Amino acid sequence: MPKNITVWTQDFKKFIEDWCYYVDKTKQLHKLVSSTNWYYFLSRPRRFWKSLTLSMMKYLYLWKKELFKDLYIEDKWDFEKTNPVIYMSFAGYTVDQNIEEYIDDNFKIFIDDEIFKLSNFSWKYNLWLILNKVYEKTNKKTAVIVDEYDKAVLVNITNVDEAEKMRAFFTSFYSWVKDSDDKIEIFMLTWLTKILKMSVFSVLHNLMDLSFNPISYDLMWYTWDEVKNNFWEEIEILQKKYNFTDEEVKTKITNYYNWFNFWNSQDTIFNPWNINNLFISFEFSYFWADTWIPSAILNYVDKNKINIVDLVEKINSNKLKVSETQFKLENLSRINIAVLFANAGYFTIKNSDNNLYTLWFPNKETESVMLEFFIQLNDYESDIGLIKEIADEMYEWIINQNKEILIEAFNKMIYNFLNWTAYEWVNRNPEGWLKTFIWMFLRLNNIYYYPEIQNLKWRADLVIPVNNKYYIVEAKVDESTKAAIQQIDKLYIPQFTDWKEIIKVWINWDRKNKKFDVEIIKHLKNL
Repeated sequence: MPKNITVWTQDFKKFIEDWCYYVDKTKQLHKLVSSTNWYYFLSRPRRFWKSLTLSMMKYLYLWKKELFKDLYIEDKWDFEKTNPVIYMSFAGYTVDQNIEEYIDDNFKIFIDDEIFKLSNFSWKYNLWLILNKVYEKTNKKTAVIVDEYDKAVLVNITNVDEAEKMRAFFTSFYSWVKDSDDKIEIFMLTWLTKILKMSVFSVLHNLMDLSFNPISYDLMWYTWDEVKNNFWEEIEILQKKYNFTDEEVKTKITNYYNWFNFWNSQDTIFNPWNINNLFISFEFSYFWADTWIPSAILNYVDKNKINIVDLVEKINSNKLKVSETQFKLENLSRINIAVLFANAGYFTIKNSDNNLYTLWFPNKETESVMLEFFIQLNDYESDIGLIKEIADEMYEWIINQNKEILIEAFNKMIYNFLNWTAYEWVNRNPEGWLKTFIWMFLRLNNIYYYPEIQNLKWRADLVIPVNNKYYIVEAKVDESTKAAIQQIDKLYIPQFTDWKEIIKVWINWDRKNKKFDVEIIKHLKNL
């Protein structure tokens, strides 16, 4: 029978008491809390169960042994030893709230079965004094746990002055911790981005960054082995429903929800929100992205008029690279948009070389959401139905090689969907602009291709492999068809040795006459 799986609570106590199915992560947690270090911070996107994990830590230090029954840590943790816990979450903070009032209401001190708020005391905003007062009362060290502590900065990201004011406030707020080693049992911060990283480091120089650390890469999320071993009954139901083989169901789940990478390219992980939703609904849907891109990021993109064509071209040519330094988002007035999307979970690390990271979409879900978002940036009143219609027509062209359908799709794309686009934007690089939107519409229908394949002699715009066929596509603006077909014949075809059939596709956008010319020529291999 399917398990009692949920995604609707971030409180570990409620999770366990409601008999919700829990993938045991206490082995990883035990390794973390038993190490010689006790100052940590961890950056992860939303819905990666940071809050649930921090809630679990809170109950671990509060001696709630009954919640850990039958879990790995049950007989490995000293539940006779309790600690006070300071717990603070900024997840609910909004831009219109006063930060001090928010802290007053949400800063909680747990001492045994009592809960105190910061507003109950006169010694506010001085963690050193708070920790000392708690120690005087209990003669025990305190576990300090803070969730999404950068939220107040992130929601003000388009207002640099206000964001910097928030960052300065928190630098002062945490500065008192560095003189409290003898009063702290563990200190744990989580965040959505690394916007505050450097300012916190300036006052908490002993923080260990877990964001790209193997000790924590599977602390809050699922590996494939965990999915396979914990949800084998649910996987069987999926297989029967979709008539999948073992390998097919693994491939489907992986393509939709895997490939988040916070350590290295071999150890990619699944977002638990997606996996749990999948095994609640038994439908392959885009669960993690169902609330769209965070408004703070949308506002930043809109305000700063991001060059999406340049961004997409870099993605397709594997040139979207950022350094470890850029990941820290130190300068709020010059944020790298790729880093912002990566911190939010819409890009992930494809590979790394000497602390230079190449970014890519983690999976089909994030890619679909991002491409739809990129396309809509070109039309403030975009028609989602028209996006899908154009993508479907491009797919129809791939399957049936229908010239008329392809021309119709391009005309709709340029003269219906993108007709408002400023002439200056297109005129800077009309061919690059055209190819970028062809790429995005094709990928929205999960059509895989090799963009910008090149060597020392040649570079093909687009090569699409389908059923042992290669579609070699050249997209041009205001050029002749004949020269392009000759170019494909002479330079591209000899490079492919494993093909049965090549479909040569020439696309020319005649801007003066506002029309598209298309040639589709089959090239059969001599057997």
